[in-house]
Amino acid sequence: MDVKFRIGGDIELYITIKLFLIEIGGKNMKKVLLLIGCLFMGINSANALTLNDDSSLTNDQGAKISSEQYQILKENYNDRIIDTFTQSNVNSLSNKDNKIERKVTYVVTTYRTDRLGNIVDSNTIETSEEEAYAVATDDSLVVNSQGKLEKIQNNPMMRANSVIGGQYSTESKAIYGEYWLGDDNLYWGSLHVVWIKMPMIKQFDVMAMRWDNSLTVMNVYGAQWGDSTQKMTTYDESSKNVKKTNYGIGISMNLHDTYKNECELYMRIASRTKFGTYLHATYQHARHSNANTLAISQSYTFSSNGLGGVLYYSNATYRNYYDGMLGLSMPFPT
Repeated sequence: MDVKFRIGGDIELYITIKLFLIEIGGKNMKKVLLLIGCLFMGINSANALTLNDDSSLTNDQGAKISSEQYQILKENYNDRIIDTFTQSNVNSLSNKDNKIERKVTYVVTTYRTDRLGNIVDSNTIETSEEEAYAVATDDSLVVNSQGKLEKIQNNPMMRANSVIGGQYSTESKAIYGEYWLGDDNLYWGSLHVVWIKMPMIKQFDVMAMRWDNSLTVMNVYGAQWGDSTQKMTTYDESSKNVKKTNYGIGISMNLHDTYKNECELYMRIASRTKFGTYLHATYQHARHSNANTLAISQSYTFSSNGLGGVLYYSNATYRNYYDGMLGLSMPFPT
């Protein structure tokens, strides 16, 4: 029989557990207890991870994940991402002997608006995980013009601006990049963004990667999602939101207005040829409401002189629509 479990609250879980019971008791009761024990391993995705008779899981791509592999994967990925993995991704990313280059940066941005709500200027810093999460729980924290995080009441100029009707809005995000060789002999790269404190502007953001060797990418996958009640919006190589050349690939994602408390974005690519000594990745967040068309977001070329060392917008106006995050350069793991 099939048993469907649901855990309420902010986390909703739907997992189909296939129990093939001939009789109740003895060996079969142990199997039931084992399966229910696996249910509470920490699975918390709105997507379906199917629990099998042998306590392994099967994800949406048909990849089989042992309970041991799942516990290792959970150290770096949530269930939404695990549900998208190919079998090679599961095998390679859960193999502790496999060399994987991982980088992470935390970014905090404060916007200053006038009394009409127009953005006057902004300050962005790369900071620590602790400070990025502190921003999410303390609305008084802002990035000052010296690139330091402080409480607004401790800065006379900021306090004065608030008195005359101006406002400050601070947001923070974590950006993770990976580069590895899979057990399928494909070279893989991924980029994952977690909004820790939600952005004020939700327009066309761009996730992108650039490399030095001319090559063809494959297995293109992109996604964005909100909280556990909302479905993923996904992108593949055929999507109009994907821009691809032999030296780079970008995915434009129009952040949904329905995202109120949570937002994550993810992209993953593969190639039969090594990307190069480094794989360069960036996430450019639209900081201006005019970045509201796919055409504007895709009006870039791939260049080391571009935003994040990846995206070059020749139109200065369009270039200034984005936050100019520095980007990640991931060396091939050796």
